Amino acid sequence: MYQPSVSVIVNTHNRADHLKRLLDCLAHQTYQNFEVVVVNGPSTDHTEQVLETYRSAIRIERCPEINLCMSRNIGVHAAAGEIVAFIDDDAVPGNSRWLEEGCKPFQDPKVGVVGGESYRLNGQHEFCNGSFSIWGENTPLADDSLSEEELDGERYNGVIGCNCFFRRSAVLEVGGFDEYYAYFLDETDLCLRIAQANYKIVHHNRALVYHEAAGGANRKSEYHLNWDVISKSRGYFVIKASEQTGLSAQEREKRAIASCNGWLKDFEWLLSEKKISKEDYNSFVSAVKNGVKTGIQDGFQQERKLQFGRENQPGVFALYQKNIGLSHRNICYFCEDDVITPRGGVAVYTDALAKGLTKKGHNIYIITKGDEERLRNINGINYCTVVPEYVPTSILSQGLPQERLNFSYACFMKLQHLISTFCIQVVESPLWDSYGLVTSYLEKKIPLAVRLQTPLKMLIETKQAQESPELNMLIEYEAAMMDHSDYIITISDCVKDTIENLYEMKFQQPVRKNYLGIKPDTLATTKREENDGKIVVFFIGRLERRKGIDSIIASIPQLMEAYPNLEFRMAGDCNIVDDVIGDTYKNKLLKENKGSKWLKRVHFLGKISDEEKEQEFADCDVFVSPSLYESFGIIFIEAMRYAKPVIGCNVGGMKEVISNGETGFLCEPGSAESFATCLDKLLKDASLRHTMGQAGLERLNRMFTEECMCDGALEIYREMIETYSRR
Repeated sequence: MYQPSVSVIVNTHNRADHLKRLLDCLAHQTYQNFEVVVVNGPSTDHTEQVLETYRSAIRIERCPEINLCMSRNIGVHAAAGEIVAFIDDDAVPGNSRWLEEGCKPFQDPKVGVVGGESYRLNGQHEFCNGSFSIWGENTPLADDSLSEEELDGERYNGVIGCNCFFRRSAVLEVGGFDEYYAYFLDETDLCLRIAQANYKIVHHNRALVYHEAAGGANRKSEYHLNWDVISKSRGYFVIKASEQTGLSAQEREKRAIASCNGWLKDFEWLLSEKKISKEDYNSFVSAVKNGVKTGIQDGFQQERKLQFGRENQPGVFALYQKNIGLSHRNICYFCEDDVITPRGGVAVYTDALAKGLTKKGHNIYIITKGDEERLRNINGINYCTVVPEYVPTSILSQGLPQERLNFSYACFMKLQHLISTFCIQVVESPLWDSYGLVTSYLEKKIPLAVRLQTPLKMLIETKQAQESPELNMLIEYEAAMMDHSDYIITISDCVKDTIENLYEMKFQQPVRKNYLGIKPDTLATTKREENDGKIVVFFIGRLERRKGIDSIIASIPQLMEAYPNLEFRMAGDCNIVDDVIGDTYKNKLLKENKGSKWLKRVHFLGKISDEEKEQEFADCDVFVSPSLYESFGIIFIEAMRYAKPVIGCNVGGMKEVISNGETGFLCEPGSAESFATCLDKLLKDASLRHTMGQAGLERLNRMFTEECMCDGALEIYREMIETYSRR
């Protein structure tokens, strides 16, 4: 098999997280005979730390300026491969055969350049069979390459800079990249000179990459580009490329100016569509006109900045050591809600897992719902938004509320892209809303884990809700998704037992426990003075029967009379009408105790921010939440973080979070008397409150930190991957 030595050159500047993602993806290439040369510009982010991690696997060079052509020349001269392959730091191979395919055309010794195909990560087709003319006209998308008959001295096959392969000897023969170009048209200019040296430029679209087109020094937004630099490059290119045409300088200058007219028309359209402001429009037009004028002048007056005089001393060819990249897991999560600014249980723990595992060097991809197809790498985490699409009715034999099924199907389809491009090894879906339903039926390449939360059946029971055909259908699909998954991850023993009892099922696949966790550091910056004479009891949650608010409200009058210094603070939606009492619990308390002086010591806070919530935890003496059921009860460990004693119920995951009599008390669900007895023990004994609070903090640090959660999850994923690969 033809396997020439290849030097993959990555030019980078202030894109540490993108670079790390690319280096890990390269570890999954089927091609063996390649090295990786990373040329780092004057980066000010943590690129150097990333490079240090991969130092034993790659070659590292540095470019003193933000000049892509200079950086590329440094890479070419350092490279020891017969072929040099350029891929942008914010791009990734489209599959594991990118290098293998990109090298095939070089079996023909006349081939000097190979251009691969490129897609944006949102699915937009970016480059395929592209061509260019000496007059700056670029055609990025075409049905086929230009034939030899069509190569008329003015038009040539071209490449896209994020995915191109060059015969290294041909690059050196023509003097390398012209360092006049800071960027833009740099690879086009090199292709022109290589073609004029009688080498072929061919396309091979099986060499595919996906390109994020991330923001940076040269791209502030989709429209806010460095138009002065871009137009300067185009003016210079046209003048240099047209030197052998025999046309007058005036005609060449006229053609160079005209090459920018398309941009000016684009600006007019963007302004009319209100995609840019009038100020933007004026700025863009001015930048283009001034830039092309400068480029034309330099094209006539300046010599090319080529590398003919540079001594060529390539390094020793060093195969890319794939072990570092292969040691990093590629993990995907489904979460419909916003995870970038998370609120709500699934989004919060998904965010914590993503950040914790990313910190350990693993690659995390989160599929969530959005208004457009998009992938963004933010602080090392890859956020993929999908637009739910109509699912074919043939996918599943039974129905499901269409909006739920559409998102589930969109998750599955996006996962297929991530598996082929980013080598995803395992996917996790919450039980909630059956996000992973379609994947559980159709995914055969990688294992799926379903993480258990409070099941819909339990929610219906605790809310005493009426059954309906839609609810029954959702319950059926919860059971079906669990049944078809490869692994079950439970956040407590109790929720597993609850589901098996309620659904009359026994899990046949492996079941692994992974407690949820939080950061152990307290977030509030201040704390209430403990000697102010108050005893503050705090509750947060929806003020509804399911959260045990009926027990709290029933206990308040007796306790307030017994403790003149007692204060209740209750946060959450207090406008929920209970079907049993026909009113809100806030109104019930106020009406039944009208005129009581202690009412001024009962505070209904309504919905509060995360910052306010943390402050309430810091300032309270006891936290209470006597829920009828919690699959885990992360709210309790949030209170334990501030060394507060807690009161929950002797049911569900609360039995595992709270050590009864040690870190707090477990009362009987739905019993106001049991709740009041437990709280009374804490109210009358400050020493007990302190002892239990400290014990809770110790328990948190031992069992319920994000570090514990991430380590446990990682061990489960490792087992899943190894088991599935053996299968």
